[in-house]
Parts: sequence; C-alpha cells; structure tokens
Amino acid sequence: MVSTLDPVVDKTQISFNNPYYHICMAGTFTRQCHPQYLSYEAHANISHPGALDGIQIHTDEIDEVLSHMDSNRLTVAVIMDSMDWFDPNGVAAATQITKLNRTLKMGGRVLLRSSALRPWYVDIFEAHGFSSKCMGYRTDGACIDRVNMYASCWLCTKMENLPLLTPEPEMECMDVPDINRFSL
Repeated sequence: MVSTLDPVVDKTQISFNNPYYHICMAGTFTRQCHPQYLSYEAHANISHPGALDGIQIHTDEIDEVLSHMDSNRLTVAVIMDSMDWFDPNGVAAATQITKLNRTLKMGGRVLLRSSALRPWYVDIFEAHGFSSKCMGYRTDGACIDRVNMYASCWLCTKMENLPLLTPEPEMECMDVPDINRFSL
C-alpha cells in the first residue's frame, strides 16, 4: 500500500489534478478536477455524428467476445490486468493470445497493465506473433500514473499472423457414415 498510495499523495494534488482519487474522497468531480473525457473540448469532439462509431464496448468474458469476432477486425484491444489472474501453468493465456492474434489486424495493438513489472505472459505474446514494449513501470517513490495501482503498462503489437489450425490427420481419416436422410 505504501508503494501505491504514498507517491500519489506526494506527487499529485488530489483536489486539483487527480480526479480518480478525488471522486473516491469527495463523491464528485469538479470543474477543475475531472477526467479529460469530461472536458468541454472532449464533449465537443465526441458530440459529432459518427464520432464513436469505431468504438465497441463489451462486457462479456474476453474469450467469449473474441470467439464471435471476424478475423482481422480489431485495431486495438484493451485487456488491462485480466491475464494476471490466469494460471501460469495453464493454457488460458496462450488460447486467448491466439484469439487476439486472429481478431487483430496486422499492426493491431493490445494494451495491458499488470501487477508485475514484467508479466509472465508477455513471453507468450512474443511467441504468438506479437512484439512487446513496456510503456511504463512503477519505481519506488514514483507514480506510473495518477492511480498508481499497477506495476507496469505494456503494448503488444501484432507483427505476424499465426498459421491457421488444421484438423489432425487422424481426424481426416475417421470412418464417418454418410448421412443420406434426416427425419424428425
């Protein structure tokens, strides 16, 4: 907690330029202390017809959303710290990263944050066609951002497509009877 909260108090003015803690403490934003997206300029930018047409918000599990998307559809995926919760010895991270590779356009990016300085799954991104770059990390006495809850922020960029999955040879030669008739 000391590494998280002390730098926020020392390095930011909560009542003036830290709306994320201000809202927790005061229960409201002010004209001087609010997120950028609540500014008059941002409101003017997003009030134009079609300004938000390229944005999709999903509230289902990431794997489920990706399973229903067409290939090469996304340019950016924000997954935050969701993979921190995966078992490092399991296949969930590789499965999700494979789906991200399929749904992202070439050059598409994945933004993630982690409680680790170098998350274990960054290596899996790199093994699945992505380059990775640490965009920031927390050091003692400093803030990574105005919330300061994560240890690092990463951007993984799709550099290559994964090969398409093909059926196993034993699946192709299975003896399956022809279906000639169907009745209820």
